[in-house]
Amino acid sequence: MKQLLALVIVLVGLASPAFAQKKPSPKAPVKKVAAETAASILRGKPIYTQYCQSCHHADGGGGAATLKPPLSNTSHLMTSRSKVILRMLMHLRRQNINGGDLTDQQLADVLTYLRNSFGNKGLAVPASEVPQIRKVLFLKSTHYEHSAADTMGGWR
Repeated sequence: MKQLLALVIVLVGLASPAFAQKKPSPKAPVKKVAAETAASILRGKPIYTQYCQSCHHADGGGGAATLKPPLSNTSHLMTSRSKVILRMLMHLRRQNINGGDLTDQQLADVLTYLRNSFGNKGLAVPASEVPQIRKVLFLKSTHYEHSAADTMGGWR
């Protein structure tokens, strides 16, 4: 009987959480994504300062004097990432801004900065999504570009 009791105690002890298999922490990938987003935001801020701030202002407020839309708390930046990429590429092209020559990474970084600044809270824009949108945009005629902007809401 003592042996049976000892066996039960051992089995109960093995079933305790101390002996349970530990699962990897689900927070590790979240921290990695957050760190990547934070790095993208930091890289995007000087791009905004160089190419965008003169019209949209340091606070993202835009204004009637510059005829530029405000970037603060705007739904234009919170739509799908592909629409935001398309809008930015078209905006840069129409405004003939040197930022039209931004790399895919730079464009993703400035969009991630905009989507997480001036009261906006959005997902990061990965650089891997930019080339496909560039391809679609620049292979089409000027007529298509304006139609696409109107269909997707454009920069208003």
